[in-house]
Amino acid sequence: MLELAYRSKDSKHQEHTFTLMQYQPDEPYLLMIDGVVLGKLNKKDGKWYLIEDHADQDLIDEVGGFIDDRDEEAEG
Repeated sequence: MLELAYRSKDSKHQEHTFTLMQYQPDEPYLLMIDGVVLGKLNKKDGKWYLIEDHADQDLIDEVGGFIDDRDEEAEG
């Protein structure tokens, strides 16, 4: 199991911490805030998306980029 924390500021400059959990490497990430699951985050054809859409695309892209950067650091 992999658990990551991602911090982001919204348009009102309030900081939020999202939790990302992945139980197996081939499974989507659970995207959560304050213990509430917003959806399952997955990557297909190089683009991140939520299987159950409860977040805007800008946030999905930010969190997906965070995961990509982490994966690149782990590989290199």
